[in-house]
Amino acid sequence: MNKEGLLITFEGPEGGGKTTLVKEFIKPWIQEDLGFGENAIFLREPGGTPISEEIREILLNKSHKIGIKTEVLLFQAGRAENCDEIIRPALETGKLVFIDRFGDSSIAYQGCARSVGVYNIDWLNKFSTGGIIPDVTFLLDIDPEIGLRRRDNSTEGKNRLDKENLDFHHRVREGYLSEVAGRSQGRWIVINADRPQIDVATEVMEKLEERLVLRGFLEGQISKEHER
Repeated sequence: MNKEGLLITFEGPEGGGKTTLVKEFIKPWIQEDLGFGENAIFLREPGGTPISEEIREILLNKSHKIGIKTEVLLFQAGRAENCDEIIRPALETGKLVFIDRFGDSSIAYQGCARSVGVYNIDWLNKFSTGGIIPDVTFLLDIDPEIGLRRRDNSTEGKNRLDKENLDFHHRVREGYLSEVAGRSQGRWIVINADRPQIDVATEVMEKLEERLVLRGFLEGQISKEHER
């Protein structure tokens, strides 16, 4: 494996299909088809460590009423646990780390949609991560109305953040497009998520493969037969 690992994150508004994409397409492709096995770690935010998973239960429980400052700090606490216990050690040993949401979510959701301020969240992200920044970030972009309809029809049900009003979700999307992806375009790959999942997955895997080759994790181009 490479001396330094690679951190790949997946971001986007609700209903963009991140979780299904990672679980059903990216994870088996990376671990089994490409043979990375245990050298590829898959996480979610909030969640990951036992403490972070308990924080997740608090944050997403739709029966809870949580103050904005508390919400901000709980997300950061879960992130700090993940970085200290899992992410940093994995990257230092040359592993691939994939995360369903990371610090950019806090900028879009709390910094922009909650009006906490991008500068404030930037500072907290640096503190909680110890300066860890993703190498590649996929933004699964989708109109909030379409995304929320998908959530209505999913088996997962709505969590506390899903239940926010439509204006909130539009602010989240705008935060992603203008304040996050718009500021650091080098690591961002924006994907149109309003398509059949197989089309989205194929595009993501092709672009991810290019990055893995470029960074020396794969030797040359491999087969494009990604449909599962």
